[in-house]
Amino acid sequence: MNKIYDNDFFNGEQKKRFLKDMTENTYMVHSRVLKRASRLEKNLNKDLYDFNLDEIEELLNYLSPKTVQASLTNGSVINAYIGWAIQQDLRTINLNPLDIVGETDFYKSFVDKTNKLIFSEEEVKKIVFSLESRQDAVIIQALFEGIMGRNNSELLNLKLVDIDADSHKVLLRNIDKDNTEQTRFLKISDPLLRLMQEASRETEYKSIMGTGGRAKKLVPSPYVIKGAGKASADDGKTGTFAIRQRIKNIGIMEGYDYLSAINIRNSGMLKMARDLYEETNKLKREEIEAICRHFNVGIAKDGHIASTPYTREFLNLETLFDVYPEIE
Repeated sequence: MNKIYDNDFFNGEQKKRFLKDMTENTYMVHSRVLKRASRLEKNLNKDLYDFNLDEIEELLNYLSPKTVQASLTNGSVINAYIGWAIQQDLRTINLNPLDIVGETDFYKSFVDKTNKLIFSEEEVKKIVFSLESRQDAVIIQALFEGIMGRNNSELLNLKLVDIDADSHKVLLRNIDKDNTEQTRFLKISDPLLRLMQEASRETEYKSIMGTGGRAKKLVPSPYVIKGAGKASADDGKTGTFAIRQRIKNIGIMEGYDYLSAINIRNSGMLKMARDLYEETNKLKREEIEAICRHFNVGIAKDGHIASTPYTREFLNLETLFDVYPEIE
């Protein structure tokens, strides 16, 4: 068969046939893996559908997934493509090498562990302590304790009047994908309560990346996290982009390339797992569901909790003992 290089695909004609009936999102996921596979296909001068298990493992390593779920997705794409090729009578050996491997354990081995995604409680404390601006510090601590919401809406909508200092409970407002408001109460720690109070009193914001010694005026507003300068909304509320940029800047300064709202939240989930494990000496379905409810993740409209992605990624004893070795 003549090899055709088309739009960074190796043997593009067959890749197009495989992809042609997929939805846009599915196409994007599959084409990304297949385009990246082209480099190895060119080196070996053969199509991915003819790879043996050693060559597939080489590709899975090359893709350098950052999470177990990403590695599983890569494997699913490769598996689907080889399965399709067998149906089309394209593969030389009419067997799929991935049929003989285990699922999660096999794909875990390809996760890139060189970049830090989960942070211990002590590491988060050091980050918070290093931040001069309480406006920055409160973001990190709030995420770590479970305040996030879709597009950071729980953070963005947080007002000082929503905080009951006596009970240490805060009213949170999440804006879901249908643009409807969902509310819940969450108990917070003493350090976070103080940070919220201090952040709400700040009147200036100086970026940790430096602005030539100049600080921006924070727009007076009822929100704990306020907008700075012209970038804020009319009511003084800041936006989700500003939250992301502040976290990115903090990560750069602290040397954590993958510091993000999700990774900070996930770190808080693992810290709660540690606390529960110290109480019960187990980390099973009951504990996982309690963590998901506290952090408001994986909960379907019927109340069912889909926790599998979290247990695969980090809510497991392997990660717990890795981040908190003292409790093993």
